[in-house]
Formats: sequence, structure tokens, C-alpha cells
Amino acid sequence: MYKKKITTRQMILIMVIFRLTFTISHMPATELPPANQDVWMVLIVALLYTVAMRIPLLYLANKFKDITMMEYQEKILGSFFGKFIGFLYGLYFGFNAIYILSLYSKIIGVNVLPRSQYWIIVIPAIILSIYVGSKGLIVILRSGELFAPVILVSIISLILLGLQNADFSILLPILADSTFKEINIGAILLSFILTDIFILIMCTPFLENKKDINKIFVKVNIYSEFLSIIAIVATQAALGIEQTKHTNFPFLVYTRLINYKAIFQRIDSLYVIVLLSSNIGRIIIYIYFSHMAFKSVFNVRNGQPILYITATVVGLIALYISNIGISIMTISPFTKLFTYISAVFLSIIPLFIMIVYFFRRKTINREEKLENE
Repeated sequence: MYKKKITTRQMILIMVIFRLTFTISHMPATELPPANQDVWMVLIVALLYTVAMRIPLLYLANKFKDITMMEYQEKILGSFFGKFIGFLYGLYFGFNAIYILSLYSKIIGVNVLPRSQYWIIVIPAIILSIYVGSKGLIVILRSGELFAPVILVSIISLILLGLQNADFSILLPILADSTFKEINIGAILLSFILTDIFILIMCTPFLENKKDINKIFVKVNIYSEFLSIIAIVATQAALGIEQTKHTNFPFLVYTRLINYKAIFQRIDSLYVIVLLSSNIGRIIIYIYFSHMAFKSVFNVRNGQPILYITATVVGLIALYISNIGISIMTISPFTKLFTYISAVFLSIIPLFIMIVYFFRRKTINREEKLENE
């Protein structure tokens, strides 16, 4: 049992911020089918797919509330195969950190520091990841809680301030240019891009009230989807459908259209700071998850060297990707690879583990009874 705990409120707040800032960072939904004025419907349908495709993960988390994902994988699959799957998840979490760091460096490098080298952005992020990660998961999440309300208020304020430039008539007529098939394809792809459920799954043993797992998941999805829909619709109404689709970071452009007073020299800088804070938090937490997985696989008590190695490798690969100019937009091969890999780790592997558990649950329950005696 873990003495330090994370409250339900903390978990919901942090997950909502991570989901919201990722959804509006480069607005992947606007590039997915049907890529028109009906994007908001894609987000609604994606919510249904997100819930359905994460049932295995949620089921296993509810069954094994007191141990980590890597530990119950070994319990269900056996030591060898459990460690192998845990190792794959360690690589996957590292890949998540690389993807987020690459996205973050592109946003800052292209829009804020266009003449600077990417290492100026990547290296501080990795150093911060190592420092905060060395303090432990509880400190990471509680640190994120300090910034989350400010980030949330800032995003909502920017959305409201930009509504003066919106023309919502361009979003009509509804469903005139979309088909049921296109909306469903876009929704399925979007559901695999959103990977924040792993924050809940990996943190389950640290929750103060473990019975709230499903409640946290449902509330996070409802709150974040509602705010994401508002942000995307407002951006499309202000920039137009085509410009939103073809602009790398449309919400950043949206903030630059806001008429601000002289006291604000660059109001879009507020959004950059918000995005920077949230993305740094996501990078830190996924590097830490990768470290947790490798630490469990190799049965290492002192995981600091693994944390240093993981963070360094993530930084070097992200720096390489940024320097060679790999696109990280939704339609790019890199993001498509991320989407397909996420589909495997979000749904296929957990479904396989859940099926194995159904066949072995009597044996597992018997082993647990013997351990408790």
C-alpha cells in the first residue's frame, strides 16, 4: 500500500488540462475526416469510442487497484510475458514523451524562438523532467495541480476574448458535407490519439479513493470534450474552415486575432506560456511512467539511473526529430505511426490481457489467497 495519496479532484483537474491543451495545441480533429464544419460531431462520437475502447484498461485497473499496471500484468501473464509486455509499455511511454516533446519544440521553435536551435528548448525540458521526476509521482502530480487552475482559466479567457472575431454562420449547414462513415473514421482515429487514460491507470495505486476510477474517467472525458468542442468551434468560426485545417497551430493564430489593450503587448504569449506549462508536465509524467515500467521489469530498487537514461534518450530522439524537420501534424507519417501504435497499447494489448485473466482468474484468486494467509 502507498501512504501518499492523490485526491480525485487532483486527478480530474490534471487530466482535463492535459487533454484540453493537447486537443487544441494543433487541433488534430480538424485534419481528420470529414475535416469540415462538422468537426464538433467527430469529437462527440469520439467520446463514445474512447469509452468503449478503454473498457479493458478500466476493467483491469478496477480489478487490481492496489498494484501497478506492470505488477498485475506479471500476475496475469506470468513473470516472463508480463515483463515483456511491461518492457513494451516502457518503450511506448517513452515514445509518448518523444511525440509530445517534438510537438512542444515545434510550437516554441517556429512561433516564439524562430532563430534559435531546438536544443535550447529540448535540453531545459529534459533537465526539468529529471529533476521533478526524481522527486516522485506524487510530487509531479501535486506540482501540476498548482498550475492547472491558472491554465484552465487562461484558456477559457482566451476563448471568450476571441469570440468577437467569430462568424458562426460558416459552420452551417450541419452534415451537408459529411457522411456517417467519415465522421466515424475521424472519431476512431481521434480516440487513439488521446492517450491520457494512462495517467489514471498508472496512478491508480496512489489514489485516495480507488473506487472513483470510473467516475474520474467519465468526468474527465465530459469536461475536456465540452471545452475542446467550444475551442475548436470558436477557432473555425474565427479563422474559417480551410485556414483552421491547414494552419499548423490554429488556436495560436486565433489568440493573435484578439483585440487587446496596450497593457498587453502580446496576448498570444499567454497561450504559449499555458501550452509550455502543460506540455512540460505531460513530458515529465510520461518519462516517469517509462521509468516506472523499466524499473519494474528489471526489478531495480533505485530507479534514478533508469530515469536519467530514459530522459536522456527521449531528449536525444526528440532533438533529432526536430532538427531533421519531421512533421508532427495529424496527417504526417510520424503521427499516423503514433496513432496506430497507440491503438495497440490502448485497446488490443489490454483486451488480450483481460481475456487471459478471465481464463486464469480462479488460479490467480487462489494464489492471492495463499499469499494473504
